[in-house]
Amino acid sequence: MSVKLSNLNDRQIKAVLFAKGKITNSDYQKLNDVSKRTATTELTELVEKFTLFDRKVTSGSNIFYRISGAIVGQVGQ
Repeated sequence: MSVKLSNLNDRQIKAVLFAKGKITNSDYQKLNDVSKRTATTELTELVEKFTLFDRKVTSGSNIFYRISGAIVGQVGQ
């Protein structure tokens, strides 16, 4: 799978490069200085639209996002 970085916003690119395996909503908020709502929206796009992350745990404060196995090794290329 190949995702063009031009399809992602700067904050989403930063999250993919930062994640090194997984990222939480709180990590995304701090990394990008955005609200919880913005972080949730943009992480959801990375899961559903771009399939770059897999969502682990379905609800609550334990949700985290793990880089999809499909792109491991492609980030940074």
